[in-house]
Amino acid sequence: MSEPVTAFEFAKLGEHAEILAGPPFNSQTFTDKPEDVPLVKGENVQQGYVDWHIAKRWPASDAENYKRFLLVAGDVVVAMERPWVTAGLKWAYIKRNDPPSLLVQRVARLRGKKTLDQGFLRCLISSAYFSNYIQPIVTGVNVTHISGKQIGDFKIPLLPIKTQKKIAAILSAYDDLIANNQRRITLLEHMAEDIYREWFVRLRFPGHESVKVEKDVPQGWAVRSLGDVLELCYRKALKDEDRIPGPFNVYGSGGVVGTHNVALVAGPGLVVGRKGNVGSVFWSDGPFFPIDTAYFVRSEFSLYYCLFCFAR
Repeated sequence: MSEPVTAFEFAKLGEHAEILAGPPFNSQTFTDKPEDVPLVKGENVQQGYVDWHIAKRWPASDAENYKRFLLVAGDVVVAMERPWVTAGLKWAYIKRNDPPSLLVQRVARLRGKKTLDQGFLRCLISSAYFSNYIQPIVTGVNVTHISGKQIGDFKIPLLPIKTQKKIAAILSAYDDLIANNQRRITLLEHMAEDIYREWFVRLRFPGHESVKVEKDVPQGWAVRSLGDVLELCYRKALKDEDRIPGPFNVYGSGGVVGTHNVALVAGPGLVVGRKGNVGSVFWSDGPFFPIDTAYFVRSEFSLYYCLFCFAR
């Protein structure tokens, strides 16, 4: 039986992990082809995950030239440009089901060496301990980036490798549970979308066999413009210095861009991109704070129904 850990040393992260920044990629060569390799840029890195929906891609025929920057399952990535936003630290890790991808300039890839378990490294980077180290660097003197050296200077507790693995295993079990619940939610969302299409697009709603259809409209139904049944509203811009961290999500055209201690709209709510990611659609279960780059929807109809009208 191993002895309990009663004391340990601290060491610089850079001494026990490989920290690699990505190369610059020529944006003129970016593609949106699904067969090409997604690129992990700073804008893709969210709190704990990579947003693949907005990822640009690199031609698969040229990916071999960048194999040194290939990201694999378990890799930890940290945004080096504006790494700290109101919602927190922009870090993520590559999951087993994520696509093979390439690291881009101003994003750092972290891989533990023999003395640092990769799972334990992920626990450290996701911790408030690391966030508390990063935040003063990027907010204290108007610095909007962090260097690989600064990441490497972070002091980590150097525990025995077996202890690291045990800690990582316990915390990973919670991560897996969260991931399973997220997959179930996604499945239910897809089921709801299928029902919408079946009822309101294919017109195979319950009892449709006995309803007469004229000019593609079931008897008793009416065709109205979307603008007749809902209102697109928006608020003023919210400067970073006016954002007071709190329990309510701040929504822009790119989704959640921070938090605030005041909610302007009672949930649930529907958000539609107005500037930047025009036409993007987001759903908020709870109260939220929309900024001027996004609309929020008011309607006499169910907002769930409006959601599928936008998303179809």
